[in-house]
Amino acid sequence: MYSLLAIILTFVVAITLIVVFASVIGLLFKIAIIIVAAAIIYRIYLNYKMNK
Repeated sequence: MYSLLAIILTFVVAITLIVVFASVIGLLFKIAIIIVAAAIIYRIYLNYKMNK
């Protein structure tokens, strides 16, 4: 009985860690995409300003 409980607890902890890790990675990915998009838009804006 005790070993079964330990196995279930281990699974729960592992799944929780995976979910947290995935959400953190997702958040970093979103931030990176936003930064890249902002940089590209800024570069296009500068080129547009230079050409005028």
